[in-house]
Amino acid sequence: MKLAINEATTMPAAFEEDVAAYAEAGFQAMEIWLAKVDAYLEKGNTVQDAGRLMSENGLAAAGACFSRLTFAGAEEQQKNMDALRGRLEMCQAMGAETLVVIPGVLGSPPTPQTYDTVAEGLAECGEVAEPYGVSLAIEFIKGADLIGSVRTAMDVARRTGRNNVGVLLDTFHFHIGISKVADILEMKKDELKLVHFNDCRDVYRETAADNMRVFPGDGVFPLKEILGAISRIGYQGYLSLEVFDQQVWDMDVKEAARLSFEKTSAFLAGLDI
Repeated sequence: MKLAINEATTMPAAFEEDVAAYAEAGFQAMEIWLAKVDAYLEKGNTVQDAGRLMSENGLAAAGACFSRLTFAGAEEQQKNMDALRGRLEMCQAMGAETLVVIPGVLGSPPTPQTYDTVAEGLAECGEVAEPYGVSLAIEFIKGADLIGSVRTAMDVARRTGRNNVGVLLDTFHFHIGISKVADILEMKKDELKLVHFNDCRDVYRETAADNMRVFPGDGVFPLKEILGAISRIGYQGYLSLEVFDQQVWDMDVKEAARLSFEKTSAFLAGLDI
């Protein structure tokens, strides 16, 4: 497995600041936070400039994060497609082969028929994404009404019937939510498109929030067990460090990137998986 850093880890910094800091710290890949690229473009740059900046700094794109897709009929699906094409063009220009998507619905709580609608809509999205060479990775969110577990994300991805629609596994949402290690072992390696990698403070799971994420090894998650299961299915893709730690955000971006690389690299080096 390969190490990357998600730009959310240094959220206050601009895209170009992230690129320079990550390269200096020793990272060879980054997961793009698309809202930061939007801000970069507003400065008069192009998406090609963004891709070139990454390439000049020796950074590959582990993926891009993220796009919200709402499924509730033809009108909403057309909005999905219009927004998705723009994101796919950005991914293609920057070399990101995976786009993280968070599916949602409007209206009443989901029914079995709702999942039919979502799977059909995602299948169409996958068809649109294919010419761009991009896979869609469904992110499950702990406590979500629609897709709150790795099993549900996997099932919905399979129901699309498309190889370029799969699962994003975030260790925070995995361990704090209702997922099980056995669920990971049911996945095929090509169904797991990307992994968000993080730990969490020692709190009641019911009270755990994104801002309680910490560097791997600084918390209480059974990361060796989780990563062991991911390794057993043959996944060899990116582990994208994604923490929302205010203490890290308050650091100078270069210091935050250096600490992120050193601590995460040391943790991974100490694992026997």
